[in-house]
Amino acid sequence: MAAVRFSSQAEEDVAELLAYVARDSMGRARALFARIQKCLRVLEQFPLTGRERPEYWHVVPGMRSIPVAPIVICYTYDAMTDIVQIGRIIDGRRDFGTLFA
Repeated sequence: MAAVRFSSQAEEDVAELLAYVARDSMGRARALFARIQKCLRVLEQFPLTGRERPEYWHVVPGMRSIPVAPIVICYTYDAMTDIVQIGRIIDGRRDFGTLFA
């Protein structure tokens, strides 16, 4: 089973996203957090589940992503150490090209 680690940016991302959703509904924020946790458990078992994102490998080599609508979890997987590194957790409606330029 892979270990899941968060970058400091990913920790900030998830805190900001949950705070934003909680402004309208604490219940929706809790539900989103539960869906994120479920996705992370899947990544522990199947770290290559997400889609490869070679268009961003010039910035983040080996980047993969997995959707948890409306957000996208961006991560890398190191098979040698069996670590899933969560790099960003972002709103899927944002322009990825700008974020990873």
